This record gives sequence, structure tokens and C-alpha cells, in this order.
Amino acid sequence: MGRPPRRSEARDAAAPPGKAFVNRDKPIATLQAAALRLRDRPADRAEVLVFHGIGGQGKTMLCRHVAGLLRADPAFADLHVGLVDLHGESRREPALASLWLRNALAKSGRIAFTAFDMAFAIYWKEAFPDLPLPTMDLPWLDRDGADLSGHAISDLATTTVNELLQDIVTGVPFVGMTLRRLTGWAIHRGREKYIMGSNDTLKTLFKDDELRPPHELVTELPYILARDLAAHLKRHPEDRFVILVDEYERVLPSGGASVLRRENPFDRAFRDAVVETDGALFVFFS
Repeated sequence: MGRPPRRSEARDAAAPPGKAFVNRDKPIATLQAAALRLRDRPADRAEVLVFHGIGGQGKTMLCRHVAGLLRADPAFADLHVGLVDLHGESRREPALASLWLRNALAKSGRIAFTAFDMAFAIYWKEAFPDLPLPTMDLPWLDRDGADLSGHAISDLATTTVNELLQDIVTGVPFVGMTLRRLTGWAIHRGREKYIMGSNDTLKTLFKDDELRPPHELVTELPYILARDLAAHLKRHPEDRFVILVDEYERVLPSGGASVLRRENPFDRAFRDAVVETDGALFVFFS
């Protein structure tokens, strides 16, 4: 398990009545300074910022404004900036926390979510066999000639799972056992080497060469997501990740106003992702 990240907290100053968003130089400077610190720190460090306060203070607009600033500024070109927007979101399946974090960063490009995509597909198939797989942005795997959102893919060079198994099932055991359960899936050509390199991560899905039950698989998804990000940092040591999460109170029953007498699995999935992920700045708005 990873080392708990160093945490810092910044309270969002109250906005004047009737103003949705005003000049927020201090919070913006706080976020930009944290992004700069992230670049200068070793890749095995992470930081957390929390902006919180009553509704109507402009936290959402601050979140989106900062995301745009970081993405547009060439000085932050080495940052992968992802935004998880929980507005109106009522689903609290723990696996979705990891998926939404993955999708937020996938949109920044270049990141190979090889182990996570296979692990999530297997988990969802085992846990919800009658439900369609949730959308993955820029999917690593394809099924039946369509991307994971169901749209047809044209002129896409792929190799089937069965073709790939012939080459790797004996030499890469956990990848082989994983791919056996993804019959009918296809892999983008040229990505096979990344999949083979996921063997050590995928072994967490199995116990005594048997697939673990869904309630155990779901707890491994934040770790597997973090391992894919760590593999990216190994290939691109100059890169760092910034993940902005808006409306985090949606994660908690009654927006966190009720007393929690037992573990919240959805909240735990987010916290596990923070603990496991290195080279990252997590910013929560709530």
C-alpha cells in the first residue's frame, strides 16, 4: 500500500451576496503554487487541497477556471489536468469513483490505462453481468468492433484477445488469465507490449490462480489505477497529475450532513486513490 499523502487545506473565502464568481486571486494563487510544488517534488509525493464552504460561493466556477488556466498555460505543459464533476450525480457504486478519475485523466492524452481497463471490465462483468459497461474515454480495449460507449469503430487495426493469447498465455500468466475472461474483445495493434507489462499489477485480481469475488476486486481498482499512472511516470518522469473533484459532498449521504456510523465505500474508493497515487495533486471542492 502507498504512503498517505501530505495534506493541506485552504478555506474558500466567502463571496459577496448575489455574486456567483468574483476575483479569487488568493485561491487561484494557492492552486498554482501547489501545481508548481508538484513539479519540483519527487514523483513519489502527493498533495491534497480542499476548498470548502457553504453553497453559492463560486467554488464550481473557481474549479473550472483553474482547470482552464492550467491547461492553457504553457508553463504547466507537463501537467495532466483532469476534472471530475459530480454535479447531479447520485450513483455511488465504488468502482465508478476509480473510473471517473481514470476518465478525467484520459482526456489529457498519452496515458496508458492497460491494467485498469482490463481489471474494470472484468469486475463489471462479474458484478453486473446484465448491465452495459460504463463509458471509458479513449478506451484501451474494444468489444465486438465498437468502443466501450457502443459506437462503431471504422478502419481500426486490432488484434483479438484470442490471437494475443497464443503468444503470451504461457509466459505472462496473470495477463493470460485476465484475457481469457475477455472473450470477444479486441486490442489496438501496437499496444500488446503495454498489456504484457501489466502482469505484476493484474496478479492482484487473483488468489491461488482463481479470480477473486467482486467485493474484493472492487477494492483493488484504486491501486490498479495508481499502478498504471506510476508506469506512465516511469516512461515520462517529467509529467505530473492534477485531479480536480467538484461537488465532493455528492459522495456522502445527505451531502455529509448526516452522521456516518459505518464505512462509506464510495468515499473510501476516492481516499484509496489519493493514498495510492504518486506524482499527483488532488483538489477537492465541497
